[in-house]
Amino acid sequence: SWDVWAEYTSALRRSGRLESAARAGWRAVELNPESVPAWTNLGNVFVQAGAWKEAREALEKARDLAGRNLGSAESPADRR
Repeated sequence: SWDVWAEYTSALRRSGRLESAARAGWRAVELNPESVPAWTNLGNVFVQAGAWKEAREALEKARDLAGRNLGSAESPADRR
């Protein structure tokens, strides 16, 4: 599942195997394109690799998904 690929991405990134980490990260987001952690993880791989354009795109995708998820969540005031 996507979370296994995300963990694998992190392990590869920590070991410096950035090309493999990017491939694993892409697989994680293919399996779950709505996953904020998967996009963030992929963005972090690109940051470490110095691939700034790709890093920005992945991290912006994560931010947009996070904002959409927060915007649809019920606030504590709504529960009163």
